Amino acid sequence: GTVAHGLVDRLAEEMLQQDAWGGWGAPRALVHHLEPSMTGLMAVAKTEAGEHELPLLLRADGACSSTTGMGEGRCGVKQVYVALLLGHPGGADAAADGSKIWVQDPIGPDPDEPSRQAVSQMGQDACSVVRVHRFSADRSVALATIELRTARMHQGRVHCAHLGTAVACDSVYGERGDAQKSFMRAFGPLPMRRPLMHSWSLELPKSWRKASGAEYERLQLRAPMPQ
Repeated sequence: GTVAHGLVDRLAEEMLQQDAWGGWGAPRALVHHLEPSMTGLMAVAKTEAGEHELPLLLRADGACSSTTGMGEGRCGVKQVYVALLLGHPGGADAAADGSKIWVQDPIGPDPDEPSRQAVSQMGQDACSVVRVHRFSADRSVALATIELRTARMHQGRVHCAHLGTAVACDSVYGERGDAQKSFMRAFGPLPMRRPLMHSWSLELPKSWRKASGAEYERLQLRAPMPQ
């Protein structure tokens, strides 16, 4: 695909070879995947060591507490998405801007549709922090960031839908009802039918191996919002 083509002449030849275990024909370097409908940042492994370490970092879970917070997050990893939400995730009584909502509901396969995920008491622990930066009461749309403090499939989209404020234009988890119709009336037809959610920020240590008492050397990555 486009990402794989862009890596030619930038990585060692062995990292461009097809992943024998992935089964989807991608180079070994692509260990951090975005959903096909998503825009934004991806991390690429440049070496064999990175090929093994990076997935472990990205899949590790961190503690989650609305009281004590979580420090650096998942083994020092902080992953943030930007999204437009249909409604205010804090509810009608929440402050319009600046709200922070902790979502700590487990996620697992949807028993009715195995291709989807859902909040389920039989699922794995999952924690997201949703911050509302702007809210339009007239249009009932919130500009929010979603920090993933665990790594579950479709986690941000599932948690936002569970709050009753699905990501705009999300045909999988969004309601095909009044909220989506109101959004389309306000903003008109969009060039692409995809969830309006963008992988904006990723912070992680260059390695999770360090000497006792030493500080992690960190990478801070950003992907500009699409125009």
